[in-house]
Amino acid sequence: MTQEPIGDVQQFAWTSRALHWLMAILVLAMMYALMFALPLVGWGMLSAARYPIVLFGPIHLPPILPVSVGLYSALRQLHSLLHAEPVFL
Repeated sequence: MTQEPIGDVQQFAWTSRALHWLMAILVLAMMYALMFALPLVGWGMLSAARYPIVLFGPIHLPPILPVSVGLYSALRQLHSLLHAEPVFL
């Protein structure tokens, strides 16, 4: 005697695959957004602090924001938040 499955197993499998696919796409999009935003926020933060950014040798990145203590403080907090966010996933 075989036992019949309870509920629609096919529907559950399809829903589960769709949910995993959606979550994978969302996490991937978030990681790409962070890979783009985090360096820009850091560059702006260092520009607001008037700290030179040396790529290598004599090549420096130009400042992208005006010097401001308040702007530096806000960007520092944003940079810390963006840096710590993936840890909570």
